[in-house]
Amino acid sequence: MVASSGAGTRRAPLGAGAWLVVVLLAFTRCSEPTQVTLEITTDVPCDRWRGATITVGRPEEIESKPALATTTREQCTPSGNVGTLVLVPSARNEPFAVKVVGGDGRDPAECVPPLYGPGCIVARRTLGFVSDSALTLSVPLHASCASVRCGVQDTCVGDKCRSAKVADPAACVGSKGCSEGLLGAPVVDDCAALGQPADATCWDISAVFAVANYARDGADGVHVFGQRVDVGKTVYAFLDRSSDNTRTTSKLACNGASLDLSGGFDIERHYSEASGAYGVTVSGRSAADCGRGAGGSQCAGTVAVNPARGWRITGGKCNIISSGAPGKTDALGRPTECHVDAAGGTTTWQAGSYCKGTCCACPDATAYVDVQLTLARP
Repeated sequence: MVASSGAGTRRAPLGAGAWLVVVLLAFTRCSEPTQVTLEITTDVPCDRWRGATITVGRPEEIESKPALATTTREQCTPSGNVGTLVLVPSARNEPFAVKVVGGDGRDPAECVPPLYGPGCIVARRTLGFVSDSALTLSVPLHASCASVRCGVQDTCVGDKCRSAKVADPAACVGSKGCSEGLLGAPVVDDCAALGQPADATCWDISAVFAVANYARDGADGVHVFGQRVDVGKTVYAFLDRSSDNTRTTSKLACNGASLDLSGGFDIERHYSEASGAYGVTVSGRSAADCGRGAGGSQCAGTVAVNPARGWRITGGKCNIISSGAPGKTDALGRPTECHVDAAGGTTTWQAGSYCKGTCCACPDATAYVDVQLTLARP
């Protein structure tokens, strides 16, 4: 490999059957009889652009192979040019793949497969050389593609997935070359890989508060996976390294004790970068009993993982506060329970009033729920 950036030339081995790769980050152009020039651009504003990594290799190795080159945020221009890559074939002229990963507000070095993550823009191309011809291939990195996951044989165009294969490289001959308009339908049909939002047809986890009398702060209310939602609405999500942080608390002094009051009820995903583990929490305490007459405080709901996509509940514990223990009844005679069904992939709970009428001394003594789950995808 020969890599030059205007500041000198360095050499490093690529391995048998690879390609001679010339990376020109100063927007100059090499003229070889057989070559492919990649013009890398972005519509991400330069104040958010954090550079890109560029990987070249055989199609089957492109996801795991280390990056060959990087561009920096300083190379972003107002016109959107962020780099030029010129590829020249080795003696074995075989198909090759290119993966360019850009960072929108995020260091692209942190964008790693298979999930990449928020702020990561992944563009792929697979093609072959045309003998004695110079090809030009445009590789735009769209801001709308940030966080969109496509299959390893696909690329993001706009905010949708398309095939990364350039079926007719000869159409790219000349300086005008060809764009992503030549790319076909996605190779994979997995809904999550295609970047579609989670819904009832494709999801990793779902949750619903079937009942949630919070009545403490209407501005908080009920949140599921980062969304403010109505009671009774099932929310679907992917477990894609996302974490939610909607729960808020305030302090209340009561009978000499300091209590943490939550503003509503929350179901949150928590991903640990260090361990790679996923946790889910359900939390909240109702104030519906206190000074509100009939003592109607109640909270009930369900969290489920999708076994069809490989997810399992690997551990969990429940804590609810009502007038009786789980499996009994609350102060108004309603059943109370909290059950983790690891085999079935569901967790259900129902907490109720701790007291009747206006008898409770503290707002946080009613319909308390604390569920903690751990999830895995073997």
